[in-house]
Amino acid sequence: MSRRKKEPLSPLAQTYPNVADLVRGGGYIELGWDYNTRTYARALDEGGMLWSGGKADMTLEELLEALDEGIAQFNEEVGR
Repeated sequence: MSRRKKEPLSPLAQTYPNVADLVRGGGYIELGWDYNTRTYARALDEGGMLWSGGKADMTLEELLEALDEGIAQFNEEVGR
């Protein structure tokens, strides 16, 4: 069995490592207004919502930063 060389992280994954880890692990993020949660950014996995938040006046970078921090906080709380 051949082993693939580990590829270097992209600049996006370096900037938002928790978002990258979530997506690589099968989770996903959503960006944009959601009427049901009244949020602009959400992080989810097979267990459901990990984090949601954001405001209308936030830039895309601010939303991604909030997602990354929210995922990190969730992981800390559950011991990941």
